[in-house]
Amino acid sequence: YRLPQARCLIGAHNDYEAVLSWLRSKAGLPPEQVARLRERRRDLATLPGPLDWLHYLSHTQRGYRREAERFLLWALLVRAKQLSSMDTDDCLAYRDFLAAPPADWCAPRSRERWSPVWRPFEGPLSPAAQALAVRILTNLYRYLNDKNYLAGNPWQGIHVPKSAKPAMDTGRSLTEEQWAFVSGCLARLPPSSANQRLQVALPLLYATGLRLSEVVSVTTDDLEWVSLPGAKGAGTKAREEGWWLTVLGKG
Repeated sequence: YRLPQARCLIGAHNDYEAVLSWLRSKAGLPPEQVARLRERRRDLATLPGPLDWLHYLSHTQRGYRREAERFLLWALLVRAKQLSSMDTDDCLAYRDFLAAPPADWCAPRSRERWSPVWRPFEGPLSPAAQALAVRILTNLYRYLNDKNYLAGNPWQGIHVPKSAKPAMDTGRSLTEEQWAFVSGCLARLPPSSANQRLQVALPLLYATGLRLSEVVSVTTDDLEWVSLPGAKGAGTKAREEGWWLTVLGKG
């Protein structure tokens, strides 16, 4: 469903370049944050390439890239089609696939992307996550259609059936006494890489109130050692020092 290159409003010669154009059109990190992250990269001797910006994606861009990559993998491996060749029947089949991906498409989130045991899904997506994936892919194809890269949008009009919204469970929060008990259990865990991650992750979630999606997206590049003026009355030389975590939240 590709339109002639002469009519295309973006400089994309293939589907990969078209997806990158769409991804780059989304709100990215502030320039000053990108500059800080770029300074901290270890490969400073390497000159930035044309795809260097992919190292500094915002939370929104990472989420959009994830959904595009999942659909691309499914299109190639299941339908044996390019993104530009997908039709509405393909999109409906993928929508249903999201509700029950096969076991060989799923693995724990902790697997690194370059690992041979990495998989694009953790398991079936919730109705809300399915709806978000459909909205993102609809947005992708709308962009490609608006830019005259594609002749139409096969996702147009496709929706995920709504489910009853569960009531908020306010009984799942911890009291101070309960958190003290959890902290003691964490301290007594036997040494292992999994337990070390747990000993870092749980206190971080408890102390910061970060969303789970925000926690899993941060890296060591988002940490900065800072020294701040101490509280009034603590003496003119007293300063507060510690690690500062910068997170781009949901605006």
